[in-house]
Amino acid sequence: MLEETGRRCAKLAHPVTSAELSEQQREQFVARLTESGLGQGPIPAETRDELAAALDVGESVTQLLAT
Repeated sequence: MLEETGRRCAKLAHPVTSAELSEQQREQFVARLTESGLGQGPIPAETRDELAAALDVGESVTQLLAT
């Protein structure tokens, strides 16, 4: 699993940045991506809708605070 996730991460990481990561930092990065569910399929519709609604509220609050 770690190796497969690492391959997915390699597509996201800039070569210079990944060269600067220690082994421990790389492992932590891969662990966070694995925890996020990256590449595990689509977000369930209900969760996606709840996330979209939360983002809409956040955007509205940000716009109100900016005025």
